[in-house]
Amino acid sequence: MGRPSELIVPASTMAAVLLFVAPSGTPAIGRAGRPGRALPQPVQAQYVRFWTDTALGETKTGVQAAELQVFSKTATGVEPLPPSPPDAPVTETGVIAAGNPSTGTADDATAFKTACAVPATPAQGADGWVTKLPDSFGDGAHEVRVHSDTVTPYDFDLYFYDESCTLLGSAASSAADESGTIPSGARYVLTQLWLGAAVPGTPTVTDTR
Repeated sequence: MGRPSELIVPASTMAAVLLFVAPSGTPAIGRAGRPGRALPQPVQAQYVRFWTDTALGETKTGVQAAELQVFSKTATGVEPLPPSPPDAPVTETGVIAAGNPSTGTADDATAFKTACAVPATPAQGADGWVTKLPDSFGDGAHEVRVHSDTVTPYDFDLYFYDESCTLLGSAASSAADESGTIPSGARYVLTQLWLGAAVPGTPTVTDTR
């Protein structure tokens, strides 16, 4: 395959390690700290083995990679694929009726985890708000922020669940508004109201690329 001199790793939330194996069987290691990073020196290789070395981000324990491109600067007719456009933001607005200091044990959280689906009214909005994410948003490269314009005291917390409604992580600081990186594999975001009553909230999910 010639002498690879540059690599494209599409996921921006990981550090990657690649093992290049020459026709003679001699291995050579190349490390990519960020996507599109050129190798320090060209490597003569016939095979490439790819694995992730580190998941970057406080909520990440794993990564997903869609593709790997390796090419030589001397090759003709080979161009790296352009990055895909960022996903359009997803936003919802709802009113949460009452705060629940025993987060995750009553009303909205129970209805959600039992049915493993967005609860119907009145469970939706009882003490939290469930947002179902599009398929592509569980890649570890999206973040969510929830805020309110109310002047009364309130405190939002965020909880992330996979498609089977298993808890993957949370963002639960003492701040009124809350934000966090959505972990890989997430399918639902639960905005839980820890403090407040009749609080309007707007969770917004954005692509970080």
